[in-house]
Amino acid sequence: MSLKTLSPNFQARLTSIMRNVGRGGKLLNLGCGDGYFNPFLAERFKQVYAVDVNLVDLQIAKKLYHRNNITYKKASAVH
Repeated sequence: MSLKTLSPNFQARLTSIMRNVGRGGKLLNLGCGDGYFNPFLAERFKQVYAVDVNLVDLQIAKKLYHRNNITYKKASAVH
């Protein structure tokens, strides 16, 4: 199943996210999942910290979306 099927307005949502996220030095992508947005973020920021509680998703993200300025970390936002 394609992203287009799952979310017909996916491109519009991605455009909106990219417009609102800005640019700069460091960005924390908390709940990064399988990392799909990380390459887009890595183009706009010097360093992206991609964090998720799911180790399997992080392994997928590392394999598919490896960039020198993306650091992956398994962690929870809940204390």
